Amino acid sequence: MTSDHIKITAKLRSVSKAAEKLSISQPALSAHIKKIEEENGIIIFDRTRKPLTLTEQGRVYLKYSEKKDALEKELKKEISDLNGLKTGDLVIGGASAFNSIYLPRAVKLFAQKYPGIKTVIIDDRVPEIERRTLEGEIDLFLTPPRISHREIMSEVLFDDRILLCIPPEWEINKEIDSYRISADEITEKKPSYKREIDFSVFKENSFVLLGQDQHLRHVAEKLFHKYAFRPKRYISAEQTTTSFALTIEGAGISFMTESAVRYGNFKNHPAYYFTEKDICSRKTYVAYAANRGLSRAGEEFIKILKECLAALQ
Repeated sequence: MTSDHIKITAKLRSVSKAAEKLSISQPALSAHIKKIEEENGIIIFDRTRKPLTLTEQGRVYLKYSEKKDALEKELKKEISDLNGLKTGDLVIGGASAFNSIYLPRAVKLFAQKYPGIKTVIIDDRVPEIERRTLEGEIDLFLTPPRISHREIMSEVLFDDRILLCIPPEWEINKEIDSYRISADEITEKKPSYKREIDFSVFKENSFVLLGQDQHLRHVAEKLFHKYAFRPKRYISAEQTTTSFALTIEGAGISFMTESAVRYGNFKNHPAYYFTEKDICSRKTYVAYAANRGLSRAGEEFIKILKECLAALQ
């Protein structure tokens, strides 16, 4: 039983919800918690309260369990470094769109070079990835410019442009066809960046927008503010790939980075347009906890990742 089981149960304040997230049965999780309580002579959760609440003993237990986990991870890191990366772990985090587009080749090459390192990829939202990095669970992660903690260090991987994605069957594409950027232009790295469409032409159209904590949503909000309109209709989506799929089906306008289109191996494409370079540009970073720095495995992975991305630019 790891501290994660207790942590997740405490966060969700429900054994059933925690068991579902951990992909184990509720009786199994309850039995694990009960066993820890009996072994340590403590009560971790106050079961008389709804929702479930940590007792003071539970808070102390969780605090020191997390410290123990962090120390064990540090020990593995030191041994891995001393062993010349023949053993060890490397945990990489990021939003699923980042992980699926930018990581595969680098992970493959890293695994071939260091077969003794166990590599784990974690998909999650950036705020949660940041938290798990600060707590020592994740070694490094890919992120847009949304790092909110001084305790996190970051390095720029590459610059990117953000595209407007318009449903391919919409009539408006005929009116603004001279501004359209084809998928071939993007994949062949020959787009005309000077063909920027006036964003106000879309003020009567529907949009597909990501959550408030996501960078592409911030880009959309800056455009709405500059052009003084709000979409009359919009659909909310959690993942960039979901918003992209909804655009393909005609649900609304979404946003996608040029690099994602170039390297995402998408079968179908919307109509692409550039607008407002000052707003629709961003950098992508690799980040890690400043207080722990990087293990040699982390340093080697970033080196390989940069080489892979440089070859794609």
